[in-house]
Amino acid sequence: MTAAVFLTFSLSLFLDLFFRSHGILSVFTPFCIFYYAVVLNWKTALVLAIASAIPAIVFAGSAWPFDLLTYPAVIGLSLWNRRKTGPADPSLRRHLLCGALIPILIFGPKALTLSFDTFLAFLAWLPPHCVLSAVLLPFVLYLLDLFAEKLGLPLYSETIRKRENPPL
Repeated sequence: MTAAVFLTFSLSLFLDLFFRSHGILSVFTPFCIFYYAVVLNWKTALVLAIASAIPAIVFAGSAWPFDLLTYPAVIGLSLWNRRKTGPADPSLRRHLLCGALIPILIFGPKALTLSFDTFLAFLAWLPPHCVLSAVLLPFVLYLLDLFAEKLGLPLYSETIRKRENPPL
């Protein structure tokens, strides 16, 4: 299981850094944190979030280490989603909401350090990115579940289903 988690985070961090180096906002690592905060416990996800935030800061050349705060904040969003999802509330709607909030959570604090013109450009790119992220989050969760199922690891969908229908 450790190798699968390491592989997933390595790939997501590589994709994040690759896209960010080309000027494209990317949130693949926060998606993985969102996934593993539900599948594993929040303490393990916190270690994974901090362990993935440090290389993200170093390799991206960030002047401000906001990722050390924003990556763990994704865990809170994931736990909120898990707690609020129930039989009366379809989880897809919550996943779309969480997917739209993740770019704001990750890139919002970084935007506060930008110049005014760059900040306005960021605000223009944020809504389309939130929509794309909202659509991609359920898809990424499905792909990670597919990957975990092939390896016989705990599944996100099973964990959510257990939360929705607790045993009597």
